[in-house]
Amino acid sequence: MSEQRDEIKFPAPKLMKVQLGDLTCRFIWNKIRYRPQTEHLHEFIFNALLWTLGEKWHQEQISKPPEERHVIMRWANARYKFLIHAQSLGLTTKDRVIPSGEVRELISLAADVYYLQLVNELPRDLVKRLRSYDGFQGARYEIAVAASLVRVGFEIKWKSVPKGQKHYEFDAIHKYTNEEAAIEVKSRHRDGTLHQKGEMPDFSSIRADIFGKYNEAMEQNPGDKPFGVFIDINVPHESDAPIPSRQWISDLLKKVESEQGAIFGATAPNFLVVTNSAWHYEGEFKAEAGEFMIVIPRNPPYPFKNPVTMEAIRSAKKS
Repeated sequence: MSEQRDEIKFPAPKLMKVQLGDLTCRFIWNKIRYRPQTEHLHEFIFNALLWTLGEKWHQEQISKPPEERHVIMRWANARYKFLIHAQSLGLTTKDRVIPSGEVRELISLAADVYYLQLVNELPRDLVKRLRSYDGFQGARYEIAVAASLVRVGFEIKWKSVPKGQKHYEFDAIHKYTNEEAAIEVKSRHRDGTLHQKGEMPDFSSIRADIFGKYNEAMEQNPGDKPFGVFIDINVPHESDAPIPSRQWISDLLKKVESEQGAIFGATAPNFLVVTNSAWHYEGEFKAEAGEFMIVIPRNPPYPFKNPVTMEAIRSAKKS
């Protein structure tokens, strides 16, 4: 009964397929893909990512030396090695195994792209940024946030404005409550990671340094509707520490507690979600669980009228 209520309140996209002889017909947006019945859904989702990026991009990447390839291709190579290793152990798709950080990054990206394209076509500019080196990190996080919202019943309406004009990323309209929020997404770049130049910083001295990004995000507040901000802090996971005592969470809680008035003034957002899904730091070692924290200011100018809307946003980051 509880699952039925969740399906009504948080309607996720349906994974549609039809058996046709020896083939499986899978539907993505306005396309039908005819695939072998032996192809597992996870493999199909990975192939769908490659189709989205395009054959031309894929061939260009293959022609490059391994160290010059896009990080997606490096993750794809890690996935291939992971599958070979799984076969050598006699593992099947029903066996639960913890993937490496690189493999987890690829699986998550492919699944996010797939879920978004179950309901709509990705904007061309977003795909272009995903293919690029400089724009990849921001595009990837935008996709991650949008996909997490789609999974709990939000419809995404991407913003389309003249080039160079500032704007928030997209509007999210919940199908159950019909409430709408403007969403702004920021990802903290770190030297030496995800195509950023330079050496990796000393993470032991890094605090919850997201408020520069937060201030930038607040500049995109449209000021006439609920507004939500997502920021990825992009630091290595602290899997050995309890969540409340993990450095970035502890620092963020102290900052919010001591400066809440200055941070969440008259233009406070409805919510601030800070995430840390930094599996790329784990590389070939096992992927740890991602981390997140939601801060909800007391009196936003445009509060949600239905509590289910905020409940859905909380559920989005748990999915």
